Amino acid sequence: MEATIKKKVFAQSFTFATLACLLVACGPVASPGRLAEPSPTSTKVQLAVGVLAPLTGDNATQGVGLLQSISDQLALRSGELGQAGIELTVIPLDDRGESSVGQQQATRLPDDPRVVGVIGSVSSLVNESVQPIMNNAGIAMVAVGGGDTQLTQRGTPAKRAFATYFRFNASDTARASACAIWTVSKKFTRVLVVDDGLEKNRAMSAAYSGALTGRAKPVLTVSSLTSNQLLDPPPALIRQILKPKPQLIVIFGPDKAIPVLHKDLRKSKATFLTPAPLVLQKAVETKQDWAGINVATIGAHTKALPLPALPVNATSTPSSSAASIDPGLYAAAGVDALNLIIDALVKQRVFHSATSTAKERRAAIVSAISTAKTAGLTGAIAFDQFGQVVSAPVGFETYSLQGVWVDQPTVVVSNKP
Repeated sequence: MEATIKKKVFAQSFTFATLACLLVACGPVASPGRLAEPSPTSTKVQLAVGVLAPLTGDNATQGVGLLQSISDQLALRSGELGQAGIELTVIPLDDRGESSVGQQQATRLPDDPRVVGVIGSVSSLVNESVQPIMNNAGIAMVAVGGGDTQLTQRGTPAKRAFATYFRFNASDTARASACAIWTVSKKFTRVLVVDDGLEKNRAMSAAYSGALTGRAKPVLTVSSLTSNQLLDPPPALIRQILKPKPQLIVIFGPDKAIPVLHKDLRKSKATFLTPAPLVLQKAVETKQDWAGINVATIGAHTKALPLPALPVNATSTPSSSAASIDPGLYAAAGVDALNLIIDALVKQRVFHSATSTAKERRAAIVSAISTAKTAGLTGAIAFDQFGQVVSAPVGFETYSLQGVWVDQPTVVVSNKP
């Protein structure tokens, strides 16, 4: 399913004081253990939600944008929570984009009775390492990134991986299908698909080819090459790739291979597309090599999202603070995830009593998210039996010669296996 409609500008801002706080939060990783609980400032029930994201490291821009957008949204809805007798706090957790660090940070949460949910992270590897910790504690983990199939489905026949894990973004194969929709919309008639032979990328290549065949009849060529061939393509390989005279070259392979092939194949004047999820920051560092490449991202930039019919107080509005930050690719999903948790908090009676247990609160959140049917920044929100959101937006961006990412219309795809 494709939905491409008018754009909605979604700006997030913060003060220099807030930036200072974020930098403190992005410092050294705290030792595992029970988090210090603040002294209650009121009679409200004290609850907390963790935000697990790369606040430092290569992908920090995306993580900080996610955290700030969630914090802004919490401030917007604090009045509703207050009326329900709840005081909700955000706990920033810096995973640095590393699975071991994410795992270390996650161990801090189960013993804190305030914690009712975790939003994040943006990486499949981090999510995989944190899933069992949250599941054992009965804590809902709402991921905004990470497309590996095994995060939601495992075995044959497929079974749900973890009962408390929910994924807001498109799976890898769904993102490949979005690439096919994009291809058809651009009216390419000669397409070359290149993958590195690894299981994940071969699955994406197959999903792309299958979706494309079902929508159009371009001349389609598929080549499985080794990573070494992609990173250092010999002249004979370049001639082989160019032989079908492709108009579009789609590459399912390692990020670092993309600019190499792009440089070697530039004379072909073909358009390049890759679903590499974390290339944005790397592209900024090597502008000339990435210029002109189209990227299908795991999330979708808020500026390019379709405009859904939103419930009241569903999304924050631009502010006029002294400094601003790009919310990035995961902010919209983060805001939607927080809204699901807040909606459960203000509607479920279990939260309106200080005598309710952490186990009861966490179970109620998992149940509420499982049965949610609403709308948000990312569109219609509902989860299947595997904890996968039924449909999700996939963003498309082009890196310009001026070193700027240019948003293209978002494609919304079904996440059905």
